Amino acid sequence: MSPSWSLPHASRLLACLLGVLPVAAHAIDLLPDFLFGGGDRAEGGRPLWEAGNEYVRVIPREKDAAPNQHPVTLSVAELTTALGALEYNRDAGLLKRAGSVPLFVPSQVSNLANILARGMPTLTPDEDIAFALIGMHESTFSRERKAIAGRIFYAEDRLNIVLGDVHKEMRVAANKRVMTTGEMSDDVDLRTDPIRIGRRAKERDLQHRVAGPKGLEFATTGRGKPRGDWLKLDLATLAEEVTKQQKRLPAGLEEERGRMQRETQQMAAERRQMREEMARMRKEMRGGGGDGGGGGERGSVAGGSVEKRLERLESLREKGLLSEAEYARKRDEILSEL
Repeated sequence: MSPSWSLPHASRLLACLLGVLPVAAHAIDLLPDFLFGGGDRAEGGRPLWEAGNEYVRVIPREKDAAPNQHPVTLSVAELTTALGALEYNRDAGLLKRAGSVPLFVPSQVSNLANILARGMPTLTPDEDIAFALIGMHESTFSRERKAIAGRIFYAEDRLNIVLGDVHKEMRVAANKRVMTTGEMSDDVDLRTDPIRIGRRAKERDLQHRVAGPKGLEFATTGRGKPRGDWLKLDLATLAEEVTKQQKRLPAGLEEERGRMQRETQQMAAERRQMREEMARMRKEMRGGGGDGGGGGERGSVAGGSVEKRLERLESLREKGLLSEAEYARKRDEILSEL
């Protein structure tokens, strides 16, 4: 045996390997955070609401960040007004026009405002709220599913929102696949391309993209430069400014607002009708649908009924009458009856 491979040398080599393994294991454990931005993701935490890839969670405040003014009580009305007043300036692209669009679509505003009103009073100064929401956005020829995510906390008498991904495209598999298998999958692989929530210590390039009425401010960097991704909302001022703008509406716009309100009421009536229809269909399915007990005939009737209900459900989602969470829940209820 060569001296270089004597037993003492082999023992020392084994000891070195054993000493290196923990370090190597630790380095490998850090790879996902390094590669995929783990600090921008909200993993774990206390869920306030979840639906598929969407969530609102209580997570720890970032290390070295100042304590928050928690708990705090905020009303659904002031949160709805503030979130609904924010706009996002999108870039022009192929078949797309530049212009301002809502930062949050109405279903996201309603959902987030209600959850925040319930969740903010339960927080400690060392906790934030992280959110990732997916909604339908208008495009040139159709509606697109897009995600928005961020970190929310109350500090310096302001509602702070540190934005992560804004209007991230979440392309959906073909409707045929949804209708035939009940699956709805995103083309985006969230394991390697996660929805990022934003951080105090890491600025995202959103300069001059978010806008709103008086009451919207931006946090500043150490050099005094505004951070376009860190919004500071004075809820009282925002509500007052929105009220003033509504009072300044010309007669034509006032008429348009009335028309929109009527359409909203009509959509609400359609949603109630949809819920009643789905309840009736579930009752018929449980009772056999009046098919006389014939297995083959029942399967045909049930199949047709389910297909029509899914088509109806898809139509309501495309019209914006159902949120993504409501759509997913109702779809699951229908498919569970097969």
